[in-house]
Amino acid sequence: MLGNEAICGFKKILSTNRFESTQHQAFFDQGIFATAAIGKTATETLGDISLACFCEQDSRQVLGLQVSDLVAHTCAVMLLAELGVVKKTVKTGENSGYDPDSDMELEFELWAGVRYNFFAAARPPDQWKSQLDFQVEVESRGLHVAATCDPEVWRAAVARFGSMYLGCID
Repeated sequence: MLGNEAICGFKKILSTNRFESTQHQAFFDQGIFATAAIGKTATETLGDISLACFCEQDSRQVLGLQVSDLVAHTCAVMLLAELGVVKKTVKTGENSGYDPDSDMELEFELWAGVRYNFFAAARPPDQWKSQLDFQVEVESRGLHVAATCDPEVWRAAVARFGSMYLGCID
């Protein structure tokens, strides 16, 4: 199921965002699809979207898969915090814009590092009335949650990743 959900996510991202290239590649770690043939069949559901899929890749050789694992882990910690499962604080540190010795929630620190990298739609600036409006909508462009997802997890995913605040941090 994970491979098919990944394909659905790619379809959403590629059909709702503009890219310079119309040719795209996706690399899937070992075990995402039961077999490479099943992965190839899954990509046929993309219709006119050009996505070359490489299934059963070894993350020791395809370094982008290691980056993907890191991003997935980061987002998982953020999601667990949204669900109330993880509660951890870290020191803000130097050059954070805050007192370096003050505590901040780990999920905030993680979010600050990844938030500019989500596929999103910017709100027109003329709709910004205050700093609280400095948000981009992610749910329709870059967030795919499986239909089979537990409703509580689905709500937490949309709450955490459905929109991103862009103010305060350079």
